Amino acid sequence: MKNILSTLFFVGAIGLGADAQMGDVLSRTTIEAKFDLPKKFTLGLAIQSRYDFTTSSYNRTLYTFDASYDATKWLRINGSFRHAFQTNPNALLDGKALTSRYRFSGGIRLNPAALCGFDKYVNIYLSSTYQFEDFKFKRAQLYWRNKLTIKPNLKSKIFKPYISAESFYRFNQYYYLLGNAFVTQGLMNEMRYEVGTQIDFNKKNSIELGIMLRDYQTKKNTDLVICVTYSHTFLKNRKSKSKASQ
Repeated sequence: MKNILSTLFFVGAIGLGADAQMGDVLSRTTIEAKFDLPKKFTLGLAIQSRYDFTTSSYNRTLYTFDASYDATKWLRINGSFRHAFQTNPNALLDGKALTSRYRFSGGIRLNPAALCGFDKYVNIYLSSTYQFEDFKFKRAQLYWRNKLTIKPNLKSKIFKPYISAESFYRFNQYYYLLGNAFVTQGLMNEMRYEVGTQIDFNKKNSIELGIMLRDYQTKKNTDLVICVTYSHTFLKNRKSKSKASQ
């Protein structure tokens, strides 16, 4: 019952946070593998498919490689590389049915709850990320993303609900002429609100179900995104290593 009440509370909070007309309904389906390495390092590989239910069309396939290092219990340093393939309707861009883009990002994640010693009850993640995306048919995209995620630690060992909000600031949103030179100007152009839960089948396998609202800070309507992620973690076997070293 507490899980249901918590989830309803989170949904209500997100509904109040996104004040915009609804646009498309999309999905993000992800399969990922995580490798828990020694020295507090973690590697991840993922493939994601995106689909637009409103237009009944495939949108994009993404391959992501990421790495992170837990410097302390409350500080994580991470970076990632993503290669995306997307459909090119009628081959209008370059005569090819598919076109691609690349993205590099890096940043940190803080957990003040762990720093202050009350992570037994809740985890509060504050992440700040710089992101560079290259797509030959558009100028380079340079973003600063800041995200707040709250995960209460309930008695249930299976369901782990969460709520998050993320802002996107684009440094080169548009150009304008200043004297005889063109100058770039940044703009906060998107907010994302998400609610969901992680379901742990065991220590290695889990699935994450979430609903995201992409609230664009423009005239574009807010998109609803259904997120489903299956994750398998390859845990390091410390006991086996310790026995082998003896």
